[in-house]
Amino acid sequence: MYKGKILSTYYQDRYLNVFSDKHLNFFLTQLYIDSLSLLDANPILKRERLRDFKNQHHLMSDWSLDIFMYFLYYVYPLRPTWESVNSAKLTSKHPGIAFPVNQKPEWVDLRIWNGPQNSSSTKWKKPKGKGGNYESKSKRNKLIGNRGEKLVIDLEKERLIHAGKPDLAQKVSLAENDSYGYDIVSYETDGRERNIEVKSTTRGVGDANFYLTSNELDVAINNPNYFLYIVFEIESLNPKIWPIPNPFSSQNKEIKLEPVSYEVKVQVSK
Repeated sequence: MYKGKILSTYYQDRYLNVFSDKHLNFFLTQLYIDSLSLLDANPILKRERLRDFKNQHHLMSDWSLDIFMYFLYYVYPLRPTWESVNSAKLTSKHPGIAFPVNQKPEWVDLRIWNGPQNSSSTKWKKPKGKGGNYESKSKRNKLIGNRGEKLVIDLEKERLIHAGKPDLAQKVSLAENDSYGYDIVSYETDGRERNIEVKSTTRGVGDANFYLTSNELDVAINNPNYFLYIVFEIESLNPKIWPIPNPFSSQNKEIKLEPVSYEVKVQVSK
């Protein structure tokens, strides 16, 4: 720590002035740039990875490392705190969400139940009170979605590496934009693309209600190698990921789709 402080003082454009290994791991996790190997690495490498993240970001690239450090501690994700005196889990006071460091997602194998639904778990209930902070909820949902996509990419790379296809594992990536109708481009072991839509939730395994846009549905119906991955318990140390081969194909009658909103277009003239 002493050496790190000297380096960050005299080489301010090269060395980030964050010295706690736990804080470094926390920031890496909340910015979705963590990996098991990096979390176990020397703190110097972790600071370099955070610096590179800043330099490659279109809004942060011109910031000094001092400004970036201030951003991490006082804007997002905020200085981490202990959840409790006897807990080893770091959390954050940010109104969004803080994910556990060193998450280890696991595959889970479920089957779609085509019997009667449990109305208590599927019926939408009107929120109590006079409404909520919709902007804050939207940001929280975005963080959950981003984290789920990151975990799926990690497991997809691991799947291909274990199958002896490290070249394909390196190509797994996010889709270029939302118009694709899915989130991730992965691959089968024979080189064919696997297009993955990710839905993430903080709820337990089996509670799989989610929203799907009309574009996502159209793409799924006409996509021969489409998968839906549902990430359960996204806030836990061991999120569970359920991969489902295209549940929206015409052959599948076990998925219930229910319209919940309409797009309204109004033309006016003066």
